[in-house]
Amino acid sequence: MASQAASALLEWEVIDDQRVRARLRLACGCVVTREIARDRILDDIDPPRAVGKYPCPLAHPVTPD
Repeated sequence: MASQAASALLEWEVIDDQRVRARLRLACGCVVTREIARDRILDDIDPPRAVGKYPCPLAHPVTPD
């Protein structure tokens, strides 16, 4: 399964000190909800972003920007 960068952080909520539930738009256009480490959310920038790669549920191929 191909992993995609998150192109947008649509919403997020804190689960505990170390985890968040984030709704992400992936580079392929799919929207997914994932529980991820809190330190993968950059909220000191505007707009906040999620860093890392996330599996696409439809296995879209990764394409260069």
